[in-house]
Amino acid sequence: MPGLSIQAQRQILEFECQRRTPGDIANAVRSWSWLVHRPGAPPLARSYGTFVGCEECDCYGHDCMDSRSLLELALRALPPGAARELRRVVAPLDEVYLRRVLPNPVVGECLDWWRFQR
Repeated sequence: MPGLSIQAQRQILEFECQRRTPGDIANAVRSWSWLVHRPGAPPLARSYGTFVGCEECDCYGHDCMDSRSLLELALRALPPGAARELRRVVAPLDEVYLRRVLPNPVVGECLDWWRFQR
């Protein structure tokens, strides 16, 4: 994945081989990026649990929000250095997302906050 050190890329590959399929994290970054930068409506003008699949990104018919969930899983499971590098890629996307949705004060500190915004 561009922008990450060789060591971080190796650790992400190790995570993918243990828990997912190689390339899943890069696909998740692309899907999350597509969702947060999507022109038109806010990326999450829906209620929790509604399908948000798309043909334009690599979510392969899954809910694009699952991409962010996978990224969170990786951020929590990776060694600190690799997690920090991946966070530098994900954090700007999260910021764009949060600027485009209405805050939901009920959410608080839930682990999957991206699913419960309005």
